[in-house]
Amino acid sequence: MENKTGGPAYPYVVTEPPYQIEEGMTLRDYFAGQALLGYSNKENRMSLIETAKEMDVPMTPDDINGQFAKASYLMADAMIKEKNSTLQ
Repeated sequence: MENKTGGPAYPYVVTEPPYQIEEGMTLRDYFAGQALLGYSNKENRMSLIETAKEMDVPMTPDDINGQFAKASYLMADAMIKEKNSTLQ
């Protein structure tokens, strides 16, 4: 399962009792967040809105956000796949 998420992005050890490892977000979530920064700029958002209008596809702000979120996780999955293939 760790290969699918990339493991923890910023793990740390709690240095006071009870000692434990806090995993935080996964590398997949981190990569998706970074991809989202690139995808969701104003130019890309306007392009998606215009394309939807041209195709006569109604899109709400939630629809637009959902498209960017899906694209971000697809990119994150591709990045982890590539990362795993270079480690073997």
